[in-house]
Amino acid sequence: MENGIPSQSDNTPQNHGFQNNAFFSDPSHDLFLHPSDNPNNILVCELLNGKNYGTWKKFVEIALIVKNKLGLVLGTYTRPDATSPLFNQWDRCDKMVISWLLHAAEKRISDSILFSSSSRQIWLDLEQRFGQSDGTRFFQVKKNLYSISQGNHDIAAYFTWIHLMSSKSNAFPILQSFIIFVKNQFNVSVRIIRSDTGMEFQDNTALLFYAEHGIIHQKSCVETPQQNGIVERKHKHLLEVARALMLQANLPQHFWGDSVLTAKYLINRFPTPVLD
Repeated sequence: MENGIPSQSDNTPQNHGFQNNAFFSDPSHDLFLHPSDNPNNILVCELLNGKNYGTWKKFVEIALIVKNKLGLVLGTYTRPDATSPLFNQWDRCDKMVISWLLHAAEKRISDSILFSSSSRQIWLDLEQRFGQSDGTRFFQVKKNLYSISQGNHDIAAYFTWIHLMSSKSNAFPILQSFIIFVKNQFNVSVRIIRSDTGMEFQDNTALLFYAEHGIIHQKSCVETPQQNGIVERKHKHLLEVARALMLQANLPQHFWGDSVLTAKYLINRFPTPVLD
């Protein structure tokens, strides 16, 4: 400015101002908003209902990556200083993401996050409320299982072996191999076998094997699972833990066998009176 008259250089934008306004024209800029972006956009086909958080989160992440706004909810693009030329545009983008998240959840959930100060806060709140729900449920399952008892022993006092079978006809050959394995490895003889009335445990081959090894075969009455309570409770224990593992990891059904084996592995390593 000379003699009170602005010079030409005073009206020329500074270089940093031009660079800071790149979000208006550069689609790759984190703060760029496309003309089609509006607060009513719906990012997912299924609204968050509290039970579908895992899949909902993945769909939202994909949508935000496409819109180049994932950094806002993950906290990698933090709020600029209030004096920064980028502050207003950052706040505008963050409010846009907040609106998208509100429209991606059912009303009862969106109402509870309506007054959050940032999209990052909403993201963390939803993760804390719904992301750990499966883990909490798994813990509750284990807690309930510890209260199950058989006589003077709780269910965790019994060590478990599992053999996956493609057919029920494989049951007795596996049982024969198991009895021999226990005898050779632990020097313990199986004295009693208790089963239901399934024919795989009482055909001629099975009866002859019991007789040769001095094993007593006990059979429970039809539709009386109480007589085989230990196995029934163990079966319930394994299924609940296996289901919790599959739910936590969001695994497809063909991993069921691996989930049961993993459940068995974990159960055998739970704290038990036997190891105290």
